[in-house]
Amino acid sequence: PPFAAPGQAPLVSIIIDDMGYSPRALTRLAALPGPVTLSFLPYADATSPMLAAAGQGEFDIFLHLPMQPLGDADPGINAVLADLDETQIRKRVRQALAAVPGAVGVNNHMGSRVTALPETMRWVMDELRQQPLLFVDSRTNPESIAEATAAMLGVPTTGRDVFIDHVPEPEAIARQLALIERIARRGGSVVAIGHPYDVTLRALERWLPAVERRGFRLASVADVIAFRHCGDAALDPWTCSPELQLVGTG
Repeated sequence: PPFAAPGQAPLVSIIIDDMGYSPRALTRLAALPGPVTLSFLPYADATSPMLAAAGQGEFDIFLHLPMQPLGDADPGINAVLADLDETQIRKRVRQALAAVPGAVGVNNHMGSRVTALPETMRWVMDELRQQPLLFVDSRTNPESIAEATAAMLGVPTTGRDVFIDHVPEPEAIARQLALIERIARRGGSVVAIGHPYDVTLRALERWLPAVERRGFRLASVADVIAFRHCGDAALDPWTCSPELQLVGTG
């Protein structure tokens, strides 16, 4: 990412994954300063009513797309799996998107296996390009090619920098929040992912109200993508994408 220009507030974008189970968590998130991005699981019991409630707040909505991980963990119903063919994968992506109407973007739920598969990622990103939707690589695998594939196909994209609550304990989360600030000050922006755990929400309830007083700006994922690709968070991430600018030139 580019360095922050002098006088510009570093951008902090927060994504809360695994939404769709706890209406109480949504109420607490709605009371926080924003913008905050909520990423909903398509198969979660309360996704539909929670989406209706979230639509009345100042949230960006993402689809938390289930994808196959390495190992035996279950990514959930109708996940993108390594052994599916193109027709099946495209169908599952479209079904998941239909379950989260109003989504402006997608990030992967699990996916450490399939995000390293070129063909699979190409089919997924082509579906997102047609919507059109943003994509954030949750980076559950250091060998992921999801972000690179999205960029190649012209999907505005970036990657997660910090997991807030990989260790869901107060002291560990406090260290991650400090890391968020260091990364944002150094590079001008940061994308952090957390979950609607009580311990995470309590930490955010203390930290977020003061973060702008410490010189940061809470930003949408689209703002961060525009800043990272074009140096200006005010631009449309679709029209400023270097890949899209090449189309029809020369």
